[in-house]
Amino acid sequence: MKKLILSIWAVVTINAAQAQSNTLSFSQSGNGNQASTVSQKGTGNTGSIAVAGDNNSVYFTQQGTNQSASIVTRGNDNTARLLSYGDGTATAITQAGNGNAAGVGSGSTVGQNGNINRAYAGGSTEIFQTGDNNYASAADQSYIVQTGNNNYASERSFSVEQEHNKVDIIQTGDGNYADSYSFYYSRGNETNITQDGNYNRANTSFRYGSNNNQVRIAQLGDFNTSSVSSYFSGGQVDISQQGNHNQSVVSLGGEAQISITQQGDDNYGSVSGRWGMITQIGNDNFGSISNSNSSITQTGEANYAALTGSGWMNQVSLTQTGDNNASRLFQDGSYNSATILQNGSGNVLRGIDSDFMLQQGDGNSLTLTQNGDGNVLNFSQFGNGNSATITQGPLN
Repeated sequence: MKKLILSIWAVVTINAAQAQSNTLSFSQSGNGNQASTVSQKGTGNTGSIAVAGDNNSVYFTQQGTNQSASIVTRGNDNTARLLSYGDGTATAITQAGNGNAAGVGSGSTVGQNGNINRAYAGGSTEIFQTGDNNYASAADQSYIVQTGNNNYASERSFSVEQEHNKVDIIQTGDGNYADSYSFYYSRGNETNITQDGNYNRANTSFRYGSNNNQVRIAQLGDFNTSSVSSYFSGGQVDISQQGNHNQSVVSLGGEAQISITQQGDDNYGSVSGRWGMITQIGNDNFGSISNSNSSITQTGEANYAALTGSGWMNQVSLTQTGDNNASRLFQDGSYNSATILQNGSGNVLRGIDSDFMLQQGDGNSLTLTQNGDGNVLNFSQFGNGNSATITQGPLN
């Protein structure tokens, strides 16, 4: 058998002048090899393990300070697990092939090239995967990049009261799924999810007591869905979808600024919370807002908007430009105000013994303008201090 000689790259030692103990360089070549557990303890440790072949398994643990560790595996069905402790730790795992699995601690870098690979990592981690049906999981302060189809990326903040963490998930391909989850009382955190392809899904959720977090989701392609759920106060949610048949749902109990922008066909956008804005550019869009201080802008054909609300000091604004638009409005409470503009043909607003278009409470005001042909208005107001200004299509 021809002997395969691997060249191990130089490992930069942190504070080399002060290093006192272990240095490891290890290489395996062949089939069915296993290097059980390799462990280094002390200070100033460096390590490098390279494996070439099939069905290899490596377990590498370093414990101490001023560490640097790398594992490279080439082949199929390899497993590499690297866990290090201490200050100044830098770890890296690189795998090429199919069915590989990598597990690392915090502050690590994982690179996998192939299909059906798995990567598990702690916080402050970078994961790069190229191929199909791969899985990546990391904690807070992480960066995940997946290129291929049917990949899954998951971020978990494992501890309570997380602050100022940033997570980036980038997926390019078809059928990918991204999931980000934060525990109780997470504050000032930032989640960025970018998906380029078809049939992608993105989900972000927070537990109670979270505040001032930022969520950004960008989806480019067809049949994408995104959701942001649970409760947090303050902060901002921005969702942008470009493509066809997109769906975006945001459900928050707090007062975050929520923005959904959809450009394409057959989009659906729903916001539940406060301070929401939906912008839809395309055909057959449907927008729904059930909160205060919100607005819906639709430009296209056959758009439908449902504006509901119950509570206190509500404001709503609707703009529809296109054909065959329909609107529903319900407001219940005090100091409500609605401004609705429709430009196009066949627009319909409902109320009076039919769907929506009702204001009930004190200080309500409605300003409605319809320009076009075949517009229908049914409207009701109940309460004190109500005011209505209604304009329908001009006579020619």
